[in-house]
Amino acid sequence: MVGSYNDPEQRRLTAVEQILSVPDCDEAFRLDEIDPEEEVWENFYVKFRVLLRRTDCLIAVFENNDGGHELEIGEASIGDTYVLKRDYESISVDHDVEYAKYDAMLGTLFDFLDEHDRLVEWETKRELYAGAAELSARLGHGEPP
Repeated sequence: MVGSYNDPEQRRLTAVEQILSVPDCDEAFRLDEIDPEEEVWENFYVKFRVLLRRTDCLIAVFENNDGGHELEIGEASIGDTYVLKRDYESISVDHDVEYAKYDAMLGTLFDFLDEHDRLVEWETKRELYAGAAELSARLGHGEPP
């Protein structure tokens, strides 16, 4: 899973991880959970690249551009990438909040993923968690909790 490790975003990311890790399924994980004391992983980008090669798909939770996950998602195979994107349309005036949160590069990626049914938009935590459960079921990771 990719997303911001800042608070409170990390709490939502952890909740999505738990939804995706329902019993009898593949295990979702965050990079900070894998060998956190191991010095060989001092370079977080290298850690990401190594573990990405060993995953079936990448699921990202985007709430903004902060945190480096923009770089990470650019390394993933687009065919194996799914995004749960926070939508700011309802509080935006002329897309001002949306544009402040996401740059044009991510906006283009989101449009592409949406066209290929790989984008789930959410505004509330409830919508985020429901989207994660739906995505888990769609990917064959068991029934939603």
